[in-house]
Amino acid sequence: MTYPRAALEMASAALVASRPRLQAILVAALVGLAAGLATVAFREAFGALQTLIFGGRLDELGDLAATVPAAVLVSAPALGGLLTGLLCWRWLPGRRPHGVPDAIEAAALRGSQLPIGSGLAAAAASVVSLGTGASVGREGPMIHLGATLGSWLTRKLRLPQAFARRMLACGAAAGVAASFNAPIAGVIFAVEVVVGRYTLHTFAPIVVASVAGTVVSRLVYGESSAFTIPPVEITSYWELPAFALAGVAGALVTLTLIRTVGLVANAFDSLHVPAWLRPAFAGLGVGLVALLAPQVLGVGYGTTSAVLSSELTLGLLAALLLAKLLATGLSLGGGLAGGIFSPSLMLGALTGSLLGIAAAMLYPGHASPHAVYTLIGMGAVAGAALGSPLSTTLIVLELTGNYPVTLAVMLATVLSSVIVNDLWGHSFFSWLLSRRGIDLRMRRVDVLLQQERLEHLERRPLQGAPPASLARLPADATLATALEELRKAPGQPVVVYQGKGDQSSEGLITAEEIMRAYQRVLDRVYAEEHGEIRPGTG
Repeated sequence: MTYPRAALEMASAALVASRPRLQAILVAALVGLAAGLATVAFREAFGALQTLIFGGRLDELGDLAATVPAAVLVSAPALGGLLTGLLCWRWLPGRRPHGVPDAIEAAALRGSQLPIGSGLAAAAASVVSLGTGASVGREGPMIHLGATLGSWLTRKLRLPQAFARRMLACGAAAGVAASFNAPIAGVIFAVEVVVGRYTLHTFAPIVVASVAGTVVSRLVYGESSAFTIPPVEITSYWELPAFALAGVAGALVTLTLIRTVGLVANAFDSLHVPAWLRPAFAGLGVGLVALLAPQVLGVGYGTTSAVLSSELTLGLLAALLLAKLLATGLSLGGGLAGGIFSPSLMLGALTGSLLGIAAAMLYPGHASPHAVYTLIGMGAVAGAALGSPLSTTLIVLELTGNYPVTLAVMLATVLSSVIVNDLWGHSFFSWLLSRRGIDLRMRRVDVLLQQERLEHLERRPLQGAPPASLARLPADATLATALEELRKAPGQPVVVYQGKGDQSSEGLITAEEIMRAYQRVLDRVYAEEHGEIRPGTG
């Protein structure tokens, strides 16, 4: 027995011997540490690739146009896209990049199961895309990687299924916390977006994992935040209408971004471009945009910090807004691997900065500092894009420590999110899932009812021919179908036969047996929600 395997089995035995809620806390700490280390490795990997190709990390280079040859600006994203497409085609289910939507789908509909092989392949594809300059975010891959580790450790430690969703959310929270040095926002993001509901038994382990991930990040990178933020204060609360207007502008930019991604994806579909080749063409497009605006490459944190520091002119801000929208639409719509959080923050910063300049021109000496509007724009676009207004607001609070500014961000972010939801009906994540035919509004109970087959239920032998009035269902019919028959004829048994083409009867399933199976499903869902281990639910 190898040492790592022996250590895992010893840890598993110790956990099984402890109380279930203590188990959750201990495993959450392990998941948080693992996710924190994984996110550090992920950041270093794509940073090293950027240094190899561009001569330095993209966010550390001031003027890329002056330091990087034009041939590199164009060819690097294209070649990176080709490699990304081949990685996805060979190693990832669906032959597409995986990210936060897959973690959400797993938590809601697939028993919180994320295969470790697919998770590592998805991270590798994102390293390639980010390392070669794609206009995507680093947070989405880090969240997915953390969630994958949480799911894998649940299985490796042989923990009950009731732990799965919490550990997946723990990994996601640690990924957010390690990325932004923002443990509170990590917790709320996992609850708000990944899990989609709050319970105390879910919340406590997520807090532990988020803290653990933050500690790892701070030990490696220190306590500085992802952005350079100057001291900011709101000049007057009479500016609230202007802050609300920033929320409207943020919603319009968010809708434009999502629509651009969709148009690019539809264009590739209509042209019948092979899936493995699409990222190469998308990368080529990004490279051509970078010839005019090299700041669009990568996650954009360096440019976002420059916007916060009021270093860009009005014309450059407007040009970069359009260029970043196009580059991000090409990247995400064309199948390059990565997230949307970083691009949405940069787009929000550019939008808010433009509004800040307009406010200063209209009300000289009375408008809040330029950086206030920049932060508000960041929250408005990112919160609406991700469908996470609360966690996005908390990120701003943890980055600035400024409560009055956070109030303004909260107003704009909520307003932007409401507008996007009313006009589009989706966040970016739920929209991507809807394109795959996945409806997140489907309840966990309904999912399990569709998965449970009648062939697994107890059947009684028939005594003669069954009455014609009884419902007849194949053995592979679902429990949901049987419950629907019970609604039509309460208390009546169901006749089960073998196979769709074989009408020879095999037996009766009583109404009582169907209801007992339904109760087992309800017990399983309750256990998942409340962290209880019941017989038959693990």
